[in-house]
Amino acid sequence: MAQWLDVYPHEVHASVILKNEKINMWKIGERKLSGSYKIDDLKTQHPEYSYHEKTWVVNNRDEHQAVFDTHAQEWYRQWQHVDEFEGFHAYKVEDGDNK
Repeated sequence: MAQWLDVYPHEVHASVILKNEKINMWKIGERKLSGSYKIDDLKTQHPEYSYHEKTWVVNNRDEHQAVFDTHAQEWYRQWQHVDEFEGFHAYKVEDGDNK
């Protein structure tokens, strides 16, 4: 049976949980963060959190890779990372970037 990655077209999702409008957690792939976390409960119980997602439909391996290498990183750039962020950043942080 073919894997998701090898069947085209398919969707690639980018999702982000923000804390005070800064990236707290992010994910790119077949599944969204909303599949693993109770986003509505999080936002209700902690109003400082918000959630956003974006989806790309890709038709080949190059388009798929471009979501990871370029498109999602550009989308994430609209937010900074929280000061206490741990792990890999959602986009390449360059000199002059604020986290």
